[in-house]
Amino acid sequence: MAGAGFKTFSAGQVLSASDVNTYLMQQTVMVFASATARDSAVPSPSEGMIAYIKDVDQIQTYNGSAWVPRSYAQATGTGNTTTGVLATQTSTTVNITFPSGRFSVAPILQAWTTSPRYVCSPTSVAAGSATVTVFNVSGASGTDATVYYSATQMTSGTAAG
Repeated sequence: MAGAGFKTFSAGQVLSASDVNTYLMQQTVMVFASATARDSAVPSPSEGMIAYIKDVDQIQTYNGSAWVPRSYAQATGTGNTTTGVLATQTSTTVNITFPSGRFSVAPILQAWTTSPRYVCSPTSVAAGSATVTVFNVSGASGTDATVYYSATQMTSGTAAG
């Protein structure tokens, strides 16, 4: 059964099938192509089991009656590139699309470029996408810039406070 605890094995000790199933198999993060593949491979899960589902890029935990997504989710990457010369003291918008199914609510979004010329400000954030306004705050015209982002979803019950 999952949650059996931790066991230290001694050199030469026989590793039984029960030990493998209890201490190893049921206490790992299993990786599956899809929830269907997981359900086929693990028809009778135990509470506390954890699985990573590749097609939705999601960690799920079995709570004793159902597989539920972890309430913490994150996405990082690059948004679109600003195009053309961005004149001083002007702005443009960059659209970001998050991986499908990653967030159930609007995540906390941080966005930046590597150029000190630009300041990024998320102006619209939803569970599936975001819009970032990129401002040229310098006294000179700017060039193309890639917008990088980190998005994190924290739902109630995930962390204290």
